[in-house]
Amino acid sequence: MKIKKTIILLTLVIFLLSLANAYASEMDDSLASEDASQIEVSSTLEDNLQASETLEQTDDNGAELKATDEDELSSSGEFGELQKLIDDASDKSTINLERNYTYTIDADNITEGISITKNLTINGNGFAIDAQKKSRIFHIESGANVVLNNIIFLNGVSGDCGGAVLAKGNVDIAGSHFINNTANFGGAVYMESGTVTDCNFVNNYAGLSSGAIYIDEGNVEGCNFTDNSAAYAGAALVYSGNVSNSNFNNNIAIAEDGFGGAVVIDSGNVSNSNFNNNKITAQKGLGGAIAIDSGNLANCNFTFNNAPAGGAVYMGSGDVVNCNFINNTANTSGGAIYVDKAYNDSKINSTFINNQANNGGAIYFKGGISNITINGCFKANVAQRGGGAIFVRGNSMNNNFTAEFTGNEARAASGGAIFLYTQADNNRFEGIYRDNWALYGGGIFFYNKANNNVFNTEFINNTAKSCGGAMFFHNTTDGNNFTGDFTNNRALGQVDSENGNGGAITFKDTSSNSIFNSDFINNNASLNGGGVNYRHTPYNITFNSNFINNTSPRGGGVNFFETFENVVFNGEFIGNSADNGGAIATVGGIIMDVSFKDNHAEDEGGAVYFKGSGVVENCIFTNN
Repeated sequence: MKIKKTIILLTLVIFLLSLANAYASEMDDSLASEDASQIEVSSTLEDNLQASETLEQTDDNGAELKATDEDELSSSGEFGELQKLIDDASDKSTINLERNYTYTIDADNITEGISITKNLTINGNGFAIDAQKKSRIFHIESGANVVLNNIIFLNGVSGDCGGAVLAKGNVDIAGSHFINNTANFGGAVYMESGTVTDCNFVNNYAGLSSGAIYIDEGNVEGCNFTDNSAAYAGAALVYSGNVSNSNFNNNIAIAEDGFGGAVVIDSGNVSNSNFNNNKITAQKGLGGAIAIDSGNLANCNFTFNNAPAGGAVYMGSGDVVNCNFINNTANTSGGAIYVDKAYNDSKINSTFINNQANNGGAIYFKGGISNITINGCFKANVAQRGGGAIFVRGNSMNNNFTAEFTGNEARAASGGAIFLYTQADNNRFEGIYRDNWALYGGGIFFYNKANNNVFNTEFINNTAKSCGGAMFFHNTTDGNNFTGDFTNNRALGQVDSENGNGGAITFKDTSSNSIFNSDFINNNASLNGGGVNYRHTPYNITFNSNFINNTSPRGGGVNFFETFENVVFNGEFIGNSADNGGAIATVGGIIMDVSFKDNHAEDEGGAVYFKGSGVVENCIFTNN
């Protein structure tokens, strides 16, 4: 075989150690899916067991052999009898089963499986082969090419690989059922190469890996996997190959540091498949439905999957396109997806609804991201801490965030929609941010430096319990460009008495060389800056903006906690209100060529309030 058991074990150990390290590092810091086809095997088995059967064998020349003993026709065959028929068959011939076969302790001396050493096609015609938990069913030797059609495999067992089928040669399996089979690797099937098509796998178990099937190189298509379990890869492990048009329901990985509740893929793609209620049951592990190191996901549905990290998917690299992630949960990070490595030159264009985690309600990127595009819809995802929809722990460089974010929450920390933990440069943000909520940065929270980013966005009805109703910049910023409006955003200031800054935006550190082509409308802050709040002196800032009907006790439109240098206002301040500085409140600075109309202050500065000294030149004041 290409991958001997020792190599597989080594691969698993290395993979597990890397996952354990990733998990330890992490700890330190509904479109509904289609139902899986129902498998009705009990009535089939009963009908088959009661039938009068014959066994027919045809070779390449059309020769036919039939069993004619009436007593034999009326009962199940034994494993030894099936072994003899296979031994007597010509190479490249076809065997048609017309009876069930059951392992008989007194008659059968087979434990490693019925041996197949030649090229054969076996058509099961819906009949069952039951190993009675005493033996593997088929052992296909190296060099044999075998086709298995429409067979029911029951109660196969092996202390090694493949409880029902161990294939060292190539095997193609179609239209078959695998039920209650057990092994250490590949509870039902362990195969070096081939295909598995239109099969059902139910309640199979592997003590180590691949509860239903292990494939070294091959594809799975049109199959249903239900209630399978293993320490790792609850249903299937595909070392190299693709999975398509299949359903995975209620599969489990049970190891303490397990991964891939349903599927593990080292290299390959998953498409047009449904994953429902798959999980990792222990305290550690990644990928409640899938753990994929390298490959793409397309047109799949993930619902109600759960894992400690990566509630639905753990991935190393690849695209995620036209998938739906609904109601998936992770105990730590990445309610839907956990990306462990640096993630580059890829795209995510999918729908994420009602996913939950501690950090990154929908997606958690452990490493940096660069040259990626994130599109689609993020709705009602929840992080108990940071990044209601997305949490990026590494650098964010040259990315396009073009999705819509609606109703996402970071309940105990920052970034209702997005939390960017490390430096964020040269990114482009487009789309709509609506009804998102966090302690800081109701829409987006930048923890580290943010430079040369472009924002072409609409921020509507976002809320920060503390500061930055739409956006919060915690560190220095330079060269950013803002286009799009900020409407009805709020900074509630409910954390402590010094918070409540920036109904739309808070800049906590120095900001420079930025341009706003945005309007600020009906935003509110409970303390400073109904529209925008600067905590440190900004310089070289241009506002081609209108500030309309914003409110705050200090600076209804804009609040400068210190002074400012070379800040230009080219728009109008209309209908803003405050206790001090209906439009602008500042310590000092020069305000030139600005129009102020219908602004109001309860105490001082109906339009402008200087706490220190300042200059006003060539401005128009109307009804303030």
